[in-house]
Amino acid sequence: MGNGLDVTVKYIDNKTGNVVSAQWDELDKATQDQIKGASKIVSVVVPAGSVRAIGRLKRSTTRIIENSVLDSVRIGSANKLPDGQHGFNDIIDNYAGEATRFDIPTKGPGGSIIRTSELRQIQGSNNGTEGIFEWIIDQGAVTHRRFIPGGRVTGLPNQIPGI
Repeated sequence: MGNGLDVTVKYIDNKTGNVVSAQWDELDKATQDQIKGASKIVSVVVPAGSVRAIGRLKRSTTRIIENSVLDSVRIGSANKLPDGQHGFNDIIDNYAGEATRFDIPTKGPGGSIIRTSELRQIQGSNNGTEGIFEWIIDQGAVTHRRFIPGGRVTGLPNQIPGI
């Protein structure tokens, strides 16, 4: 505190995961160090008179997260309410870009394949239970979003572990 920076900083609070806005000088040193060291700064608003002082902050790079899940609207079952397998925390969607991608057939009337859809699967845990998260993106929309307890990355959607 008291390092002469008249700036407002938005950062991600490690305890809550929420974006917090605060005056830099009002933050305790531990919080300042945590923000600087973890690259958790979302934005910094600097009054014109303080532009020179901003150089004292450790420079960090911000990684823009982009993937086909985040960039698409959810429709159908992708909007199901939480039930242990559906409706998991939205922040998990940030990791869909790291998931293994598969092209899967989409069938139309009569069971004939009419196009391919994108399936993404990644190992993880949900509320302490190991398994996989999976998403299906079809025609620019997320149509399926599910956590499968005990699941493995297989390239097959809606697996039943143990079978």
